[in-house]
Amino acid sequence: MSCLRRCCVGLSAGLLALVCGTAAASQWRSGWGLAGSPPAPASDTATPQLQLRQRGTLIQVWVDHRGFGPVQVRLRNRQPGASPLLPLLRTLRGPGQQLLLELPAGPAYQLVLDSVPGQPQPASQPFEYRLPFDPAAGVRVHQGAHGRASHHDAQNRYAWDFALAEGTPVLAARAGRVMATRSSACCTTNVAGDGGNWVRIEHEDGSMAIYAHLQAGSLAVTPGQRIAQGQPLGRVGNTGYSRGAHLHFAVQINTGLSLHSIPVQLNGPQGRLQASSGSAGP
Repeated sequence: MSCLRRCCVGLSAGLLALVCGTAAASQWRSGWGLAGSPPAPASDTATPQLQLRQRGTLIQVWVDHRGFGPVQVRLRNRQPGASPLLPLLRTLRGPGQQLLLELPAGPAYQLVLDSVPGQPQPASQPFEYRLPFDPAAGVRVHQGAHGRASHHDAQNRYAWDFALAEGTPVLAARAGRVMATRSSACCTTNVAGDGGNWVRIEHEDGSMAIYAHLQAGSLAVTPGQRIAQGQPLGRVGNTGYSRGAHLHFAVQINTGLSLHSIPVQLNGPQGRLQASSGSAGP
């Protein structure tokens, strides 16, 4: 299954027919999330959207990126051979609208915009992360790297699931800036990959942390906000695809239109945190 988010537009004989969707069914796995089958609810932070504007005999193709931080996009045409300018690969920073290219208005096009958050990079810098909660709350790893329940794909492979009491404050494991959030989830679902309420933070080296399954109404940050290490982000919840209150934490990089989780060093009161693979559930 692709890890891209998609927005589609059809054009024919100069007529602009905007059929672009937010790819709500793929919001979690596709770009801003983690793993599993696509959930139904859409992200609170909009997917980059295509906008078409007629300018004489040309069609201007714009992208409206309302999130913060970089996003890698690929504009392609499902009608092969219609334009030598496609596919087009670009990295954009938001929020804002940006012109991608101009196309002749005559040919028929079926444009698709794929998008993945983050600056594409092969690796990140080593960093010692703090626990994303106060260790006084108890450190219980419910699922570690390569966990059987849901940590078996590239986006999740090195994620951590911490079993914590609902309402436990979630703290930033590293400083950065909030790229996107979701705060509209109220409860659990049976849709694999639904992260419930979450926060995504970009770090200075381009890596990104995801904090998921947060309590409804608990988010304490907004997109674009600068975050210090240890700053409260929200509270542990039981939203999305979850069978009990827990925090899902992962650090990811965009390796080129694909999100990959990476191994990280988490430091607790007794040194580096170690966890065995496997889990009893999500």
